[in-house]
Amino acid sequence: MVAAFAVADWETRPSKLQHPTIPEPVPERFAREVISRLDGPILRGSMRQELMELADRLGLNRFEACLIIAQVQHRASRVPATADSTMSQPSRRSTAVAVAVAVGVQLLICATAWQLFGP
Repeated sequence: MVAAFAVADWETRPSKLQHPTIPEPVPERFAREVISRLDGPILRGSMRQELMELADRLGLNRFEACLIIAQVQHRASRVPATADSTMSQPSRRSTAVAVAVAVGVQLLICATAWQLFGP
């Protein structure tokens, strides 16, 4: 569980890389590698495979590596939406046009029914 604690607060603690004689702890180093390979909150399969091989070289077991990856992905999914994700939402103008067209079609149907069947 030391790995879980180290990754949980890697953003708030100062980096130990500032001093050349103090090596960065393995879980933090691995978490930074995970972050560098993320595509948004998504980790591609090929990147996951590379990370698992790196974890093995660093001496992390498979469970610890998967736990760190899951924690990093969870944090990445909580990041606020970027401009790219808001671009896929329809604008107010396009929504207003769609509503106006729907209302117009309904009025046309009512007018046609009125003409055909009368009062």
